[in-house]
Amino acid sequence: MPSQALAHRPLKAAICAYFEFAILNRQAWTALYDFRLPEGSDAPQSYTVKVEAIFDIVIAEIAAVLRPDRREAAPALARSLLACVHGHCFFTINATFALLGETDPLGAAYARVTDAIAACNG
Repeated sequence: MPSQALAHRPLKAAICAYFEFAILNRQAWTALYDFRLPEGSDAPQSYTVKVEAIFDIVIAEIAAVLRPDRREAAPALARSLLACVHGHCFFTINATFALLGETDPLGAAYARVTDAIAACNG
């Protein structure tokens, strides 16, 4: 397995891209999460396929930094880490982090991701 800094490089780039999109496209980013399908409706297959393709990349990058015997945890860990990064973006955009004194939300998000990966690896 490559060094942790090298192995985490794609994850760090993905987190930076997520933050950048959220900050530069606040209304579009918010709309993505505010949209709701009618109850009992499924997302169109074309949308589901795109989301799964993007998320499969995230899962693969997380699996790549996990020990071989922990790689089965990658899908669940990826879902939780997305929620973590999303929460950090949300708190950045709505100024909650500023209120709480967080001066490096992006760095904090990356640190939580690397902490969770390290904990999963034991």
